[in-house]
Amino acid sequence: MSGPPAGSPAVLKDWTRSGELFRTHAAVTTDDTVLLGFGLEHLTSAADRAALMRKALAALRR
Repeated sequence: MSGPPAGSPAVLKDWTRSGELFRTHAAVTTDDTVLLGFGLEHLTSAADRAALMRKALAALRR
């Protein structure tokens, strides 16, 4: 992105896009709950759904 919009104060550096700064996850866990922020149908492969369920159940077993 180059420079500020017309009429804005000058900036010393231009904005740039960077790579991934952090990883986000759409789930919340408690001692007895795993709440996903999406439905399992959004995972297109059966292997991905199975892997997610394994991880969710493992989180509940702790």
